[in-house]
Amino acid sequence: VNPPTTLVATVSTTSYPIPSPLPAGDHFWYVVPKNGLGAPTGCESNAHKFTVVASPPNDDCANATPLIHGVTCTNTAGTTAGATLSMAAAPCFGNPDDDVWFSFVATSYDAYVALSSTAAVIGTSTDMYFQVLSGSCGSFTSLLCSDPNTGLVGGLQVGQTYYVRVYTYGANNGASFNICVSNPPTAPTACGTLSAPAANATVGGTPVLTWTSATNATAYDVYVGTTNPPTTLAGTVSGLSYTVTPALAPGDYYWYVAAKNSAGGPTTCASNSRKFTVVAPPANDDAFNATLLTVGTSNCDGIAANGITSGATIQPGEPAISGEQTAGTTYSVWYRFVAPPSGMVRISTDHPVSGAPDSLLDSKVGVFSTTNATDFATFQQLAFDEDNGVVGQGYRNLVYLTDLVPSETYYIKVDKNSNAETDGSFCIDVMPLTPAMISPNANCAAAAGYDNSDWQMGGNAWVSMVDNDGLLIFNMKSNTSGALGDIKSKFYQHTGTARQSNGEYYLDRNFQVTSTTQATAPVSLQFFFTDADFASLAAEVPSLTMGDLNVTRLESGVCSSAYSAVGQTATLLPQLANGSANGVRHITVQTPGFSSFFIHAGNAPLFIMLADIKATN
Repeated sequence: VNPPTTLVATVSTTSYPIPSPLPAGDHFWYVVPKNGLGAPTGCESNAHKFTVVASPPNDDCANATPLIHGVTCTNTAGTTAGATLSMAAAPCFGNPDDDVWFSFVATSYDAYVALSSTAAVIGTSTDMYFQVLSGSCGSFTSLLCSDPNTGLVGGLQVGQTYYVRVYTYGANNGASFNICVSNPPTAPTACGTLSAPAANATVGGTPVLTWTSATNATAYDVYVGTTNPPTTLAGTVSGLSYTVTPALAPGDYYWYVAAKNSAGGPTTCASNSRKFTVVAPPANDDAFNATLLTVGTSNCDGIAANGITSGATIQPGEPAISGEQTAGTTYSVWYRFVAPPSGMVRISTDHPVSGAPDSLLDSKVGVFSTTNATDFATFQQLAFDEDNGVVGQGYRNLVYLTDLVPSETYYIKVDKNSNAETDGSFCIDVMPLTPAMISPNANCAAAAGYDNSDWQMGGNAWVSMVDNDGLLIFNMKSNTSGALGDIKSKFYQHTGTARQSNGEYYLDRNFQVTSTTQATAPVSLQFFFTDADFASLAAEVPSLTMGDLNVTRLESGVCSSAYSAVGQTATLLPQLANGSANGVRHITVQTPGFSSFFIHAGNAPLFIMLADIKATN
């Protein structure tokens, strides 16, 4: 009852232990202070509720939940929430005020007990403890006490029943968990094959060491040192990578991993020792030491390099280049540039560097704005690229970016594509966007397209779609995380008098965008065209301005030489922004999905043809 009406006790202290268990369910309580002169009224309005959890069915030994002692682990769910003390902890440790019971019939001489998937139910602790016992309820012999969540007990008799008591280590807690009893695991016989860094690679002071898994391994000891083989245990991990910290001084180092589980592991792993060399980080390893690039000036002549990732390190809080599958490497170097008056640039690492050693063949680039280059929390990613390049294997970078604030400083991060990629040299420049950088005449039958297979993850930053020559078609920004799949584009470039649909004129350039997965949230598209395209339309539409332009989306359209909406749904996409400089123009819209797009003047979609409409009376 709320408030409660039963007086359970009068005490002179500030606590009261309830002397006997309450039934499961909701209960209410409050206190009334008093002395010889009386007590206040209205204290019942302070009543608080608490819920008593029912005792689990295996709260006592007599009702122990049976487990299967199998060759492999078969989990059974359990909880200590609501359980009560069965017997003292000794000879084990902890507070078994919430102990629960399990039993199993031994099928082999040894048994491996494992707790997993622990979660707090009462309190916040998930620190579990278990005890394995032989005998019968009330007459036990302790065989194993285990604070770790796994333990091996031996000397069992096949066919004999054994008991497992599980509880949280501290007082007044309750937790859920899984438990299983299995035969002891087989020790791994392989060490784990070293992956990266490659043998004799040059790295920064905090390299990420990676390897492949070994059968039956549950953990890996990682050894790093200056002797071959190293004798210093750097760490033990359950995964397949280890980041060396603190940063190592320049010099030669050796490393290997040794796979293991509770049964042990191989003893010959030191023979796999591999060398890497730590080199001093580049001068522009940090964003606040970013190298200044002058917009419009390029030293990328196909021979020289102006950057190298060898020795680059991870800075605390350094932002990853988001948007692609391999985000987060962050062994990067930094550049900065001052936005030109046009606010439109092309950033490129797509240059050969034949005169530099160890060319970086596979890179990624992120462009950031910031109000404080010494505080990564202020960095906001504007654009990224992984594989827009066309030189060599096509794994370098091209980013086309607009709407920059003139005279503002922006930052560029250049990174290896992945930890498995070899560090190397590259050349980067920032050039003003010009009409020569816009993809030229194309027709839908032989359209220039780009397979966006590496950009599976959406990121709230622009990415450029380019043709097979690296020239710009449009920019795209996914406004939510999620897979968009392979994105491909086509466009048609009309020449001659501007085209029209039922007297409504539209731009000489129209676009088609497709993807293997349609967007689940609006996607921003930035379509590019030239002054000549705009002039052709303006010749037919008097007093046309960039602000007059909008886009018609044909939901099921295809790339075509002319607008045709027979039986289709046409939707107007109002422009969100536009810009023009140096002979290049662009318009930005948001679309709920990919399809065909036509740029035109007016606040209504282009004319829709209705076909085969019949009526009956």
